[in-house]
Amino acid sequence: MSTRRISERYAKALLDISMSTNSTSQVFTDIQDIQALLDSSYEFRKMLVSSIIPKHLKEKSFLNILAKYKCPKSKIVRPFFELVFRKNRERLIEEICTLFVESYYASQNTVVVNVTSANTLTSKTLPLVKDFVKKISQSKKQIIHTSTDASLIGGFLVEFEGKILDATLKNELKHIQQSI
Repeated sequence: MSTRRISERYAKALLDISMSTNSTSQVFTDIQDIQALLDSSYEFRKMLVSSIIPKHLKEKSFLNILAKYKCPKSKIVRPFFELVFRKNRERLIEEICTLFVESYYASQNTVVVNVTSANTLTSKTLPLVKDFVKKISQSKKQIIHTSTDASLIGGFLVEFEGKILDATLKNELKHIQQSI
């Protein structure tokens, strides 16, 4: 079985448990905090996937780091990660967290949209992108993350639900060059 499929099962199980105990929003917050810790420390991520560090030390370190940052606040998350370690799935923690967040947003009928543009989007452009995504995805809510990339020259790139709308000048120039 692929690691993605295993991670999906763990993420779904955590979401199901959090929904059945009416603690979904608290678990979601805890998972976001854990993701922030993972994102902020390369060493922390490497420790979890290391084959050199014994499993019991990884688990102890992981749980101590979470406790230091007063995480988790929900009663579900700590036992969940203890189970992850018992099943030797600590290498998948980062992916499990990512998939949990995706599953949570899907359960809330929310879509996460990444918009990359050559320049900062104006207050007129952002609602247009939001309306476009709303029509295509049929979602009630959109969470838009924006970033800039000067190499795009102009226009923007919209990514959501595995779909990509590339309306960049860089892409258009590439198509013109290929047609010549």
